[in-house]
Amino acid sequence: MIGRLVAMKKKTRRILLVVLSLFTAALVAASGGMLSLIQMSAEQSRVPVIANASETSRPEEAALQCLPDDATNIILRGVHEHESTAGGYTHQMTYYLFGLTSEGQWQEWAVMDFEGVCGITYTTAWGETLSEHVDMDVARSLRLQSYRTIAESIGGIEELKKGILAPDDYLGGMDSYGNERLPTFAPEDIWALHQLGIYPPEDTYTIQEIEPYVPGQLSQ
Repeated sequence: MIGRLVAMKKKTRRILLVVLSLFTAALVAASGGMLSLIQMSAEQSRVPVIANASETSRPEEAALQCLPDDATNIILRGVHEHESTAGGYTHQMTYYLFGLTSEGQWQEWAVMDFEGVCGITYTTAWGETLSEHVDMDVARSLRLQSYRTIAESIGGIEELKKGILAPDDYLGGMDSYGNERLPTFAPEDIWALHQLGIYPPEDTYTIQEIEPYVPGQLSQ
């Protein structure tokens, strides 16, 4: 289940957008050199940064081989073990969620490891949600772990909550008529934030309509 490799062409523009949903951030044009909380956590995180995939013997070693060759600042943000049944057989797969820098852009990649063979299941460059490429329970688990990692790197859940609920940050760019629009977030993002006790006001965002993931489907 190896998807396409697409270079990320759009930069993130607001701190809230990147914290709430890397998917949304991938669709929003940059407006200056503001670092996102995600990017800052890559520099400050207490989670070890994997500097060189070829020098590691970590469990995620196979998954690292599917990351772009120029990837730097690689941080493991989540791991989820998942069983899938097909053709009467049960398969054990491990999903890894990485944050990394590639082609000068901060990106997020989800990679599946199946018996030592890796496959790319999602990148923010695709402009879609994580849950459109993996089962919802996998997407929720990885997203929740990711937010916990971010919170740890910036001082805790309360600091994450303050940043997300800052009223001035609810901007999702402009529509074709020049009007400000609300940011659109993936269902798994909102679910994960709720598990952490963070409830963005419902009138400050919209939830992305997704095409449900079908096991075994290939990325288009």
